[in-house]
Amino acid sequence: MGHGNSNKLYITHAEHSGMFGQHTASTAGFKAKAEAPHPGSRTPFDCCALTFQPFNTPVLARNSDGTGHVYDLINIIPWLKQHDNTNPITKEPLAPSDLITLHYSRKSSGEIHDPISFKPFSEHSHIVAIASTGNVFLAESVKGGRDLVADVKFKKEDVVTLQNPHGLPPASVSAPSNTTTKEQAKVTTAVASSSVTKPSAVSKTSAAVPWNASPYSTGLPGASLTSTSVDPQTQSSQLLWDEEELMFDDFANPGREKGRRKTLDVAVLTSVLSHPSVAVSISSSTVKRHQRHVITS
Repeated sequence: MGHGNSNKLYITHAEHSGMFGQHTASTAGFKAKAEAPHPGSRTPFDCCALTFQPFNTPVLARNSDGTGHVYDLINIIPWLKQHDNTNPITKEPLAPSDLITLHYSRKSSGEIHDPISFKPFSEHSHIVAIASTGNVFLAESVKGGRDLVADVKFKKEDVVTLQNPHGLPPASVSAPSNTTTKEQAKVTTAVASSSVTKPSAVSKTSAAVPWNASPYSTGLPGASLTSTSVDPQTQSSQLLWDEEELMFDDFANPGREKGRRKTLDVAVLTSVLSHPSVAVSISSSTVKRHQRHVITS
């Protein structure tokens, strides 16, 4: 194996996943298969779009989106008479005078081919027809804007696409089963949702967080999981600091915060002999916590 050779001695991921078309059961192959045009839009290029049988006298019915369908003259004329000049696929008005006679080039064996490059047509060919002359070519043979068989010029609007497997499915062809089913499902869902009364949303008010809440939890869910002596707990709650601990911590560590505001509070000591007053200088936050502790007690 030389330098730069991409041939591996094993199956690569790209080959196994079907990136190059080897498999269709993988994710990439299934996605490509799902995005392919609908089967109803892939009529064989040598068959009538009405009967799906090989045609003898092909005629073209143009669509408004630049595409067209090929019918056999002996099949489409009775259809138009029976259905009031209606296109069997697009359901648009179609008169017999609107049909364009097509001219296919065939080999001696009967195989249809391109008259310029002599390439045979297949299900993977991009086939177009010239509406002004009725000649059928491959798309690569009409890039010059001139019909080389009839030796006449044509406009861009005269090019009608008969088959383009590499492009999007024609807008004139719909997938009746899938589309109808999806629309019916949407209508059914809308009716069901309108008939069912939705319950009113319950407003959840968050509980107030205590002022002495710690950043730790009680650990009851874990304890109830590992110990059979603890009742099962499914919710965790914050651990609360002891209020006396917080109060004495403030006394022991007043802190060195710049601009800490201190207030002069008066404490009255009641005794049998007299009522002396003592002035105590402590921080206002400590007094407030002590007041909460007294009120709670």
